[in-house]
Amino acid sequence: GVSGLVGADGVSGVSGLVGASGVSGLVGADGISGVSGIAGISGISGLVGADGVSGVSGLIGASGISGLVGADGISGVSGIAGISGISGLIGADGVSGISGISGISGFSGVVGSLGVSGVSGVSGVMGISGISGLVGADGISGVSGVSGILGAGVNPLGGWINEADYILGDVVSYNNSSYILTAATLHSTVNPETDTTNWSILASIGVSGVSGVSGISGVSGLIGISGVSGISGVIGDTGISGVSGVSGISGLSGVSGVIGISGLSGVSGVSGVSGVSGVIGSKRHVFLANTASVLGTTSSRFFAPSGTSAIATTDNYVVRAIMPVACTTESLYVGIVTAPGTVNSRVFTLRKNGADTTLACTISGTNTACNGTSAVAFAAGDFVNIRMTWPSGTPTASTGAAFSWTCDEP
Repeated sequence: GVSGLVGADGVSGVSGLVGASGVSGLVGADGISGVSGIAGISGISGLVGADGVSGVSGLIGASGISGLVGADGISGVSGIAGISGISGLIGADGVSGISGISGISGFSGVVGSLGVSGVSGVSGVMGISGISGLVGADGISGVSGVSGILGAGVNPLGGWINEADYILGDVVSYNNSSYILTAATLHSTVNPETDTTNWSILASIGVSGVSGVSGISGVSGLIGISGVSGISGVIGDTGISGVSGVSGISGLSGVSGVIGISGLSGVSGVSGVSGVSGVIGSKRHVFLANTASVLGTTSSRFFAPSGTSAIATTDNYVVRAIMPVACTTESLYVGIVTAPGTVNSRVFTLRKNGADTTLACTISGTNTACNGTSAVAFAAGDFVNIRMTWPSGTPTASTGAAFSWTCDEP
């Protein structure tokens, strides 16, 4: 509680002899302890009483009787109310009245049995896939046009032009092939592919590859037989209605129908046979060579198989080349400036490691070009060159020749 006010000081007695000590006041009895709870706010302190007027000084008198204990100070402000005590128990509810007896519910009708499911039809066997057609072999690449013959008398001009004037040795291209003029002069009004009297072919376009055979279509699978439908369950009789009013006892549940047997799964179709992989096409190498030297009329001549070549009377390393890859030859094309003559001929043969192969062609009579085909296998590192001979007569001298030959790398 709030502390009581301090009482005013009593008037000082006349000083005199020191009196005997006064009797101490009785200690007041302890108050009854209050119920513990939340601590109350401290009460405001009581005011300090004013100082009494000092008495006249004199002899110290005997001590006066101790003053009475001052009255209790004003009670402090009441603390916050303590927590309410636990509420008394709620009285028990009165006994409920007896409920009326429920009426008997009618019996539910028996649920009919579930019909047996029909057996599923067997799935048809999947037809065998047709065999994929073989991939057609790559078409043979067209032979690159023969490089123009270097030196006097041969003049590569590009595409053939109608109504143009040409002279002996002019080389033109037409429909992806190249032709050399064999007449002295010509005002050309017919393309060189048709005018074979004045023009000779040097190199022609390659043959297109054969298309692959189409694969056979697979046979369609048989359709499975449809399953028989299950018999419908019998509908149960309607139950007797219960007496109106109080709810009756629930009727017994009907017996569940038997679940039908599931149909058999169809047999999976046999997977089709994978088609045969197509043949991988080969890589073709085209080699071009030419010479501006006189071909000669008295003995064999040897030429390098690519680039600009000198002419040698013996097979030596000056006119040999080394094969950079393994490949198999396909064709040889040769063109010269001057025809051999009516009964004369020149034979050009591809050589391997110093010996003639089966790849050769012959220019005879008034012709100035030839081509031949043969499969000759070369290994990387083999020597290769070209040899010229004349099996009949003495051919007319000719200045310059051009060569092209192909070799397929696996």
